[in-house]
Amino acid sequence: MKEVILKLFRWFLALMGLGGAFSCSGQFIGRDEYGTPYSTFQVKGKVVDSESGAPVKGVTIVQCHAYSDVYEPVHGGEVEVDDKGTFVINGRSYSWDTSLPVLLHDEDPEADGHYRDSVYVVEMEPVEGAKDEGTWHVGSFAADVVLKAKPVHDYAPVEYGVQYSRYERKQKVK
Repeated sequence: MKEVILKLFRWFLALMGLGGAFSCSGQFIGRDEYGTPYSTFQVKGKVVDSESGAPVKGVTIVQCHAYSDVYEPVHGGEVEVDDKGTFVINGRSYSWDTSLPVLLHDEDPEADGHYRDSVYVVEMEPVEGAKDEGTWHVGSFAADVVLKAKPVHDYAPVEYGVQYSRYERKQKVK
């Protein structure tokens, strides 16, 4: 009896599979795609000293993910600021948010003056007429910003592993 039930069940499954294969009746509904919607962005900026207005060099801009009020650096999202204080960040975003948190980090405070690590939230605008990159591309966004770095006047080198500065509260920039 058990073998008969298993045989019937196998025939039933085989017929179900054949029925599913021929059920489309030859009409093209659309192609199957697997992916995630994404947008592309570009942030151009300049870093200046908040007191003197002079370009700041020797700092790094780090792209971050925002989880609530916690900012996690994106692996590979670091951009060095050049001698004129300018930087460009190009990337992809898999969220619908048009804001991008970035961290200004002073890698070598003794070389060019010490600046406080600060998080800035860059507000981006849609780019009109941007080329479409495919079916999952939902748009392109861009921003041109000026980040004002806050100098730390009472800087003293510290031992390895000791936190020497905390992130400033996030500042929105447009």
